[in-house]
Amino acid sequence: MGKLQNIIYFLSEKIIVLQKNIYFCGLFHNRLIKNKNKMKKVFIMICAVSVIAASLSCYGQQEQITMIFEGHGEVKFSIGGSEMVTINWGDGSKIETYKQANVINEYGEPLPYQYKHEYSTASATTVTITGKNIMYLNCEGTRLTGLDVSKSIALTTLECNLNQLTSLDVSNNPALEVLHCSGNKLTNLDVSKNTALTELCCVKNQLSGLDVNKNTALKELKCGMNQFSSAALKTLFETLHSNDINRDKHVSVSTNPGMSEDYLSYEEDKKIAKGKGWLVF
Repeated sequence: MGKLQNIIYFLSEKIIVLQKNIYFCGLFHNRLIKNKNKMKKVFIMICAVSVIAASLSCYGQQEQITMIFEGHGEVKFSIGGSEMVTINWGDGSKIETYKQANVINEYGEPLPYQYKHEYSTASATTVTITGKNIMYLNCEGTRLTGLDVSKSIALTTLECNLNQLTSLDVSNNPALEVLHCSGNKLTNLDVSKNTALTELCCVKNQLSGLDVNKNTALKELKCGMNQFSSAALKTLFETLHSNDINRDKHVSVSTNPGMSEDYLSYEEDKKIAKGKGWLVF
């Protein structure tokens, strides 16, 4: 289903391109309409080829992930998918190409493979991963100061805990189901485009609020040790969905200042989440 969803997304993103192609085909048709019937067949063939070509160019196009590391020493990360990937380590060393193992684990995720590289200098280095159908990325604890996944729209799992990220843009990752970004320096996190998200863990950042109104598949949310005020916690509880997803739904907000600044209000506001079937911790 994940691959089908990606194909649908690719096609929908390019619908404007298809409309333009059909429009120009229409202009061409108007000029040919007075000619013989065989010219109409030419028109139909041109339109058909245009639509097919545009569709094929959308699906399977190259994706890219960019990571910026600080400091020398070993860097390692794991990626998973089903196609070839190329890794440019950014230090002048040989560009490496690998075939991802097209194996799905018991959780329905692609089996990841870990890649390692040793850096001798302490300067910032940009690593670029290029490939197709990159569905899984784990770059936890790798001294990351920058991460760009906007060109990796097939991504379903992103784990970037314990880094030094001050921003994270996942607005172009509609297939994302699992996002772990705890232990960073994030002050804002927009997950409004991640409607497939089932698990979100953003503990120990500098977030002052979170809106999960669009995340109607969410099962587990951990956002403790941030800067949520009492009002922000209430807003969070109000945006939680009330869907029945055939399992317990958990939300953890522990060690946020809003819990202690107005404890009675917090206890009352928790009822909002509990009334929607959420267990609050």
